[in-house]
Amino acid sequence: MSQLGLAHAGPLLGARLSADWQARYGHPILLVETFVDPARFHGATYRANGWTELGPTQGHGRCARDYYVAHGQAKMLFVRELNNKARRTLQAEHLPPALAAIEARVAPRRSAPATATAVGAFRCCARLPHPHWQ
Repeated sequence: MSQLGLAHAGPLLGARLSADWQARYGHPILLVETFVDPARFHGATYRANGWTELGPTQGHGRCARDYYVAHGQAKMLFVRELNNKARRTLQAEHLPPALAAIEARVAPRRSAPATATAVGAFRCCARLPHPHWQ
């Protein structure tokens, strides 16, 4: 979705996205996130439409499911609560039982030793086309 489209979707996004997710995966979405490249955009549309800027990222990009590589280009991180209790729920010492049960079913993503993970990440990222080579 384009920056303009996502920023303006607001209440419609929250109601539909959370309901669809609930139907498919059995639990709601409490908040959504998006990243804005400050070299290209200021994020004003997000701010004006109720998104909260949490600050800059560390300048890493996802290369595969669990692999991130440093690219040095920090993005601005924005979030929008889809539920008026989302912040309180996520800041609580313990998740509500319904969400805790879902969290308990999620297996840890990293199961390989760090060296194997790093080698896998390097191989994965080496296959990605560089934007300047296209």
